[in-house]
Amino acid sequence: MYDLNKPYQALLKYHPASVAAVKMKDPSFFKACIGNLDYYEDYVRFFQDEIAEKGVPHVVNEYLFKGDELTDDILARMHSGMSKDSEAILAVVADEVQDSCTP
Repeated sequence: MYDLNKPYQALLKYHPASVAAVKMKDPSFFKACIGNLDYYEDYVRFFQDEIAEKGVPHVVNEYLFKGDELTDDILARMHSGMSKDSEAILAVVADEVQDSCTP
């Protein structure tokens, strides 16, 4: 499975700004491009910028644990094929992120 997804898993460089990465701030554009690998580098740059601006805990909460349609879709895509224990794992991660946000 790793070899199938290797082209985007090994990506470690910082990506230059692109028009699409800037347009990702528009929720309808963001959602319309999900699942399209042509926009992978734009998503990477978008999240690099979001993390630089807001910090990891805020971005994780906003894009993974907010509980709206978009975050549910992202979580489902991230964890499709995971074991039945994935819900428990996500709960632990959510608690850890929440604890890191508490002063």
